Amino acid sequence: MLHAGLKAGALFLASLLALYILLKTLLPPIDDEHKDRVKLPKTFDELKGLNEVLQVYKSRHYYRVLGCYTTVYLFLQAFSIPGSMYLSILGGAMYGVVMALPLVCFCVATGALLCYAISSALGPAILLNSEKWQRRVDAWTKRIDGHKENLISYLIVLRIAPLPPHWVVNVVAPHLGISIWTFWISTFFGIAGVSYIHTTIGTTLDQMTSSNDFHLISWQNGVGLGGSEWFALSERRDLGAEEEADRFLLPLPLLHHILSSCHPFPLPTPIITSLSRPNSRRRRPSARPPPSSLVQRPRTSRRRRAR
Repeated sequence: MLHAGLKAGALFLASLLALYILLKTLLPPIDDEHKDRVKLPKTFDELKGLNEVLQVYKSRHYYRVLGCYTTVYLFLQAFSIPGSMYLSILGGAMYGVVMALPLVCFCVATGALLCYAISSALGPAILLNSEKWQRRVDAWTKRIDGHKENLISYLIVLRIAPLPPHWVVNVVAPHLGISIWTFWISTFFGIAGVSYIHTTIGTTLDQMTSSNDFHLISWQNGVGLGGSEWFALSERRDLGAEEEADRFLLPLPLLHHILSSCHPFPLPTPIITSLSRPNSRRRRPSARPPPSSLVQRPRTSRRRRAR
């Protein structure tokens, strides 16, 4: 396990060095007044400042800026580093929804595939030395085997829901017998709903003055996520798996939780007390004993009473 950890650390450092060299090569010359704003954003002001700078250089060096954007996005996804949400919003601000949405989905799916490859190469050494992870993988393998006929639809639903986290799916997938093509296509379409929300927010980034201007929780976004989930489950319903598909339908509190988790900055959210959907089917009445007043007592003869 230690040997696998050292390999993972060496791979990360080598990738970080390669990223630095690529950005030095691809990035156009940056003016001194703009250098302090060219960094991975962590706040609304940093995101808006980076957008203003990249808008200027995009008009002069379109493909070089696009190459830097794609390279950084792939790196963040490959090593599950937070920050890809900001890049999705930034993509919508720079390129619009029509171009940014497929670009973001491609970067997320391809970056997740790189994480898939890293886990496939280094994961067995960890799994062989951890009984806990081995038991989990065995349980997940049985679950995946039960959805072999509609595996793409099942994985799309996992991408829509916030649980399990996406990085867990990326790391575990190669050890569950999920093929590369199935993994990539399910990630591409599973992330489309949330990516549409982020890129749409980015189109109005120039007009925003603070993070309070983000209108994330709306009926349009709810319908969009619900529609993507219905599309993923439609194939299962056609095959008569309505009872199984009903387990993955998102209740309203969980849908609100998903939209809130997509928000790039702190957002007040209601406390989710339960994520389980109540069963709408009528329960059969339990067999209760009749009241004592209705129980017929055995009749006694008159002679016995007289005695």
